Amino acid sequence: MPRSTRVQEIVAAATKLFNERGFQGTSVRAIAEAAGMQSGGLYSHFSSKEALLHHIVVETHKVQRTALEKAAMGDLEPEAKFRAAFLAHVASNFEVGPASAPRLFLTEWQHLTGPELDDVLRYRREYEELWDRIIGEAIEAGVFRAGTDLHIARLVVLSVANWSVMWFKPEGRQSIDEVFGRVADEMLNGLLAR
Repeated sequence: MPRSTRVQEIVAAATKLFNERGFQGTSVRAIAEAAGMQSGGLYSHFSSKEALLHHIVVETHKVQRTALEKAAMGDLEPEAKFRAAFLAHVASNFEVGPASAPRLFLTEWQHLTGPELDDVLRYRREYEELWDRIIGEAIEAGVFRAGTDLHIARLVVLSVANWSVMWFKPEGRQSIDEVFGRVADEMLNGLLAR
C-alpha cells in the first residue's frame, strides 16, 4: 500500500480513537488494529503515539491558519474582515472534520511534551496574533468600541468558533454561513462602537 494512503488510514484511525477515548485512553495497538495493521507497522510511519497526535494537531492548525489568512489578508473593511475571519474559522473546523476538532484540537493537544508541545504552542500563538491583528484593526479604526479588551474579545471569538463542532450539524437544514453569520452578527453587536 502506498505510504500516503497508509498514513491517512493511521491518522483517521487515531483521530477517531483519540476523540472517543482520549489520548491516554488509546493504545498504539488499538490504533494499529483500527488501521488494519500490526502495532510495529505504525512505528514505520510515526515514531510514537505523541508524534501521531502532534501530526494531527499541526495539520488541523494548518487548515485553520490558511483559512484565516485568506480572510484576514483581504482588503475588507474591519467589520467585514472580522465576519469573514470568523466564518472561515468555523468552516475550517468542519473541513478538518468534527471528529477531530472537539477533543483533539481543544483538549488532547495538552498531552504533548517537549518540542512537539513547543511547536503546537507556537502555532497557537501565531494564530492568536492573527486574530489580535483583526480585532486590533477594528478597534484602531473606531469600528469596535474604544476600551475593548483585545485578549477577552479574542477568547470569546475563538471559544464560540471552536465549540461550534459540539452543537452544529452541517447536514442540517441551515448552512454554516446562515447559522454562523447570525452568530457573527451577535458578536459584532457587542463589539461595535455605537
